[in-house]
Amino acid sequence: SIRISHQEDEPDNFAQSVIKYLYNTFPENVPSEQNEFILTIEKVGPKIGSELRGKALMAMFSSLALILLYISIRFEFKFALGAIAALVHDILITLGLFSILNYEISLSIIAAFLTIVGYSLNDTIVIFDRIRENVKAKHRESYAETVDHSINQSLSRTIITSFTSFLVVLILWLFGGEVIHGFAFAMIIGVVAGTYSSIYIASPIVVQLHASTPKK
Repeated sequence: SIRISHQEDEPDNFAQSVIKYLYNTFPENVPSEQNEFILTIEKVGPKIGSELRGKALMAMFSSLALILLYISIRFEFKFALGAIAALVHDILITLGLFSILNYEISLSIIAAFLTIVGYSLNDTIVIFDRIRENVKAKHRESYAETVDHSINQSLSRTIITSFTSFLVVLILWLFGGEVIHGFAFAMIIGVVAGTYSSIYIASPIVVQLHASTPKK
């Protein structure tokens, strides 16, 4: 497949000009029936691109808002802020690498971003659950020590789950074909980023917010 960036001020017959150029440049590869050479032509104009971008941002912000509400109800608001910070980190890291490598942001990549949010959130909630259990046990430890102890208890589960998930998406990236290549690459980045953000971003933010909260 060939992807060509089409500028807004270019003529409407730009696609036909490209097809004619390909016919003339690679005549040996053109079959007798030229329709077999060009299977489909898809055009994404600025209006459609803007609409897709708007819907993608709406989906992302809606999911983050619902996550904030869910964790605030299930745990505490400080846990919700820690989880949101970790999720935003994961998305920005993935988006940044896509920008550096000049990867196209398509609908499958947007789906990968939402999948990354779900994966990272699941990992974070497992740690938060352990923190809540240990805090209720009333150990003679500071809050920071309790969080650290909870992370250590969840570490083996986190590593095993992340490693198996990483192997799956790596195999998809290597052998899954071009259609799923971008999705799998985004998931590779997301699994790695989500694993350490749950430990090194979400939990420390909870500790800092707890320390800054006035004690009753």
